[in-house]
Amino acid sequence: MDFFRPICAILSATLLCALVGSAGADTAYFVRGNYLTRFDGQDALPLGHQLAGPGSKEAMDFATIWGNFPDGSVLVTLRPNKSAAAADTDTCEHAPEGGAIALIKSDGTLADTVTTNALRAFPCAATGAIALISQDRDLTIWKSGATTRIAAPGRVSNLGWSPDGTKAVLAVYPPDWSVQAVNNARTTAEFLRLQSCNLYLLDATTLVVGEKLTDNDGTNYGPFFSPDGQTLYFTWLHPTENRGGLMRLPLGQPGAKPTQITEAGQGPGQAPVARVGTYVWQRGGTELIYETGVPDGSGEIWTIGSAGGPARKLSAGRHPQRLTDTAVAFSDNEGKPVKLDLNSRPGGTQ
Repeated sequence: MDFFRPICAILSATLLCALVGSAGADTAYFVRGNYLTRFDGQDALPLGHQLAGPGSKEAMDFATIWGNFPDGSVLVTLRPNKSAAAADTDTCEHAPEGGAIALIKSDGTLADTVTTNALRAFPCAATGAIALISQDRDLTIWKSGATTRIAAPGRVSNLGWSPDGTKAVLAVYPPDWSVQAVNNARTTAEFLRLQSCNLYLLDATTLVVGEKLTDNDGTNYGPFFSPDGQTLYFTWLHPTENRGGLMRLPLGQPGAKPTQITEAGQGPGQAPVARVGTYVWQRGGTELIYETGVPDGSGEIWTIGSAGGPARKLSAGRHPQRLTDTAVAFSDNEGKPVKLDLNSRPGGTQ
């Protein structure tokens, strides 16, 4: 499968565990040395190191933060103490590791256990719902302690909620997709078919999957909405060529087609591909801050306009989160929370 390693390399860099955009303003959350930490832009307050595991007394570490809610609770993955997280990739070499998904109160104590094992979690700040994706890529919606299995047309990799929580867009692979199936594809045609990922609209009120929003042989993933909910953004990768970019699709307009607004890459006029779930809207929805992966597993913070244009690197770092409309927080390469004021940002590199 040497011919397809460029595709795997892009997916590996972009589908690593990524923080879903923070629901509240003026506060960001990070895991540093297994401590859950709250950051207000000036001070970092450690909230806790470990919790007793759901249903047992086993010590559980904070592993991944998925987002927070307006009441100050934080959605996290918990894993057994000193458990090493496997690489979280949807294709290529490794099967990702799940964990218990829990809601943590603002004081660092356990509020609720959402599930004892899931691969990814996507919180909806508007409604309190949480989308859970299993290691088999089944989709379940949790809300107020009740769960509903979603009848998706394939294996769900990731999703994005609309700002009002009335709908979500799902990135769906073929029904027979699995890490093993991709790694053991016998023909080029079979490999390409399994790599095909398209977007579907979920009615979050009825929990019924409806309209297919994309229909091509490429990989369409990482959907997220504009702040007004009228436009969908997502990443597209070409099925056989090492290229792709950020796409924009107006919603509610019959016959509308996606428009490519960036070309993936780090050359002049290009923009590196973002890790899933890391886009943060700034400046009234005219600017996007996001994280992209680098080969050693660390990250970089980049910025681009909502209509595309040149992308600029702002800093090395991971997990960008909104503080205000002109300020974001992220963690540096040492895991320390950092505030970046966009009105006095560094020049960066284009």
